[in-house]
Amino acid sequence: MRYLVLGAGLQGTAIARDLLVGAEGTTAVQVIDSDADRLAELARRLDDERLATTAGDVTDEALLSPLLEDADCAVSAVNYWYNYTLARLAADRDPERRAEHWPQVQTFVRDHGGVEYAYERLDGADTDCDGK
Repeated sequence: MRYLVLGAGLQGTAIARDLLVGAEGTTAVQVIDSDADRLAELARRLDDERLATTAGDVTDEALLSPLLEDADCAVSAVNYWYNYTLARLAADRDPERRAEHWPQVQTFVRDHGGVEYAYERLDGADTDCDGK
């Protein structure tokens, strides 16, 4: 399984570590964060060849779209107000690849707060997501 972790703060670091250490079948963990120094420290601490980092802004669709394309699952550890953009981008992934998993989802995105806000905005938007 290939994971994309959005954010390399305390939560993102813990998520990346748990995926690398404890999630059976993890083949890659890509972490994106705006702080290049934080990413360098994360890579040094975790020291795992399956870990890759990208310095950038999670609201940069041109940067994030290919990272989502390469991920089987994305985990958001950034502020909830990014959820709408992230959920919309995830819902717009390649339909052939997503059909292997679920018919209505392209890239799975998991967040720990503010999900209702994103779903309300996605419901009726020009995506395959029906807000459920």
